[in-house]
Amino acid sequence: MARNLTWADEKSFRDPSCDNCGWVYVSFAMIAGERISREQARKAYQDKVRVEFQKHECAKYPRKPENQ
Repeated sequence: MARNLTWADEKSFRDPSCDNCGWVYVSFAMIAGERISREQARKAYQDKVRVEFQKHECAKYPRKPENQ
């Protein structure tokens, strides 16, 4: 079954998740080192999310029932 990476809030790029299961990407890591632009930081974050999305297995993240 095809799955897509979705963003709960496009403007702030929060809570990227899978539309096929309960997977949600949560990162507590900060980008450290050189000073980079906001756009560079956003692109680095998006790239990391896409990699993690591709690696996840939907079977390990069952979707919670709607009433919870």
